Amino acid sequence: MAKIKNTGLGKGLGALLPNIEKNEKSSEIVTQFKMLPLEDITKNPYQPRIDFDPEELEDLISSIKIHGVITPVTVRKIKNGFELIAGERRLRASKEAQIKEIPAYILDVNTNSEMLEIALIENLQRDDLNPIETALGFKRLIDECKLTQEQVALKVGKNRSTVTNFLRLIKLPEDIQQALRDNKISMGHARALLAFDTPDLMIDAYNTVLNKGLNVRDTEDLVKTFNNKKQIKLSENNIEVKEPEVKDLEDKLRHFLSTEVKINTKNNKSGKIVIDFYSEDDFERIIEQIVNV
Repeated sequence: MAKIKNTGLGKGLGALLPNIEKNEKSSEIVTQFKMLPLEDITKNPYQPRIDFDPEELEDLISSIKIHGVITPVTVRKIKNGFELIAGERRLRASKEAQIKEIPAYILDVNTNSEMLEIALIENLQRDDLNPIETALGFKRLIDECKLTQEQVALKVGKNRSTVTNFLRLIKLPEDIQQALRDNKISMGHARALLAFDTPDLMIDAYNTVLNKGLNVRDTEDLVKTFNNKKQIKLSENNIEVKEPEVKDLEDKLRHFLSTEVKINTKNNKSGKIVIDFYSEDDFERIIEQIVNV
């Protein structure tokens, strides 16, 4: 089979990843397209997708039995066959459908880091992952591929604030993360719950959300109610209670900057605004957001 060049997959990582300038010193990833025996393809050790919906998988199996595999999987050549890069669900469904061969693009990928990067970004760009899988994918790109949050954002075609918001989901207790995986709560619910100070408070609020069937706005109101009670308790200890206008402005700034914001005022109407950041990338994101207003 002749090698195919000048295709999207044949131009290297630059073609797979939007808004990234191609490194002229990097070698070109050349692809082949051919039918491969399923038994020659091994699993992807860097598979970012963890959860596979059984009903969706059954639907795909039925479709493959009738129409075959329409979209090729992506693999790389290894010593004893091929290793999957992207297309885990298609590969699983094809095995269940008991077909013998599957269409595949063969990429010339030599390093494990490059393999991990392509596998993660391919899934992230197609929005195939649930929020927690996406968050863990971003974290792996940062930790294992040594990328900054801004570089991750550029590679997957999202705003850096979006990447930061996903990464914050990893701070949620495991029960709440699992609820996100299972679509019991939404990303909006999760972001609201992150406003609580401790995991125990997050869990208590999460249980209230489930038991009462609260929507995202109700969950945000739950957080505000808790904070109001907290302020009242502080007031009973001779600590100044913030005016509603100040709290409302804090909420607006917190939502706009996607981080904790506190406004401390004095009797002479002076004061200070405290903006939390959690890393150098987070600091740069906040500054960029303020400067570009």
